[in-house]
Parts: sequence; C-alpha cells; structure tokens
Amino acid sequence: MSSLSSPARSGRPQPPTLPFAHGTPPVTQKPRLVPSWDKDQGILHWLGQEFRLFWQDAEAQGPLLDAFQASGWALQIRNPFPRPRKKETRERLHGACKHLNRTLKGLGLRFGVRHKGKWVYWELLA
Repeated sequence: MSSLSSPARSGRPQPPTLPFAHGTPPVTQKPRLVPSWDKDQGILHWLGQEFRLFWQDAEAQGPLLDAFQASGWALQIRNPFPRPRKKETRERLHGACKHLNRTLKGLGLRFGVRHKGKWVYWELLA
C-alpha cells in the first residue's frame, strides 16, 4: 500500500515519502582548503601566497609535494621515497617535513610523519 491510501491516525491521507534525492536538499560542504604545488616552478601556493623552495632542500621536498599533489592533497599518504634502506628513507622524510615546516612557519600548515616513517601527513593548525 502506498502512503497516500493509508490514512494517518488523524484520518487524513499522508503525503508519499520521497527518496532522499528528491525530498531533502543536498548538504553543501565548504570547499576544503588545500595547498597547490607547481612542480615546474618549484612553488608551493598556500592561502594566496607563494613559497619557493630552496634548491638544497628541494631534493627531498619536491618528491614529497609531488606525491601530495598527485593524491589531490589527501590528508595522509604512504612514504613516497624509495626504500633501499629504511632508516635513510625515514630520515629523508623527516628532513623534508622539517624543512617544509620551517619554510611555512606561522602560516597554519604543518607536515609530519607517522608510524615510523611509513606515512606522511599534512594538517591545518588552528
């Protein structure tokens, strides 16, 4: 039976139950703030500002930012560096995060390492 033919307790017919797509307006989400990495120029764009990487640090920072850009700025990604020696890879990842955090200090953006260098993340600071 449809809900139109079955009266409610008041004796009045009830309107049909509409599926979510038609009965409830979609929830609009605020766009997520994400950085943007221009590999060719070596510039990280964040909140309308540009940060050029220093060449001595870019060897480790560039591949890290490439991986985040390719992921669409997922909040956490696997360590993007090759793993010939795990300790060197972890140290390289920690160094890249450290230099990025120093470059972006005070701008509300931080990079970090989790699970003994298996994962790297970025976050907004309040």
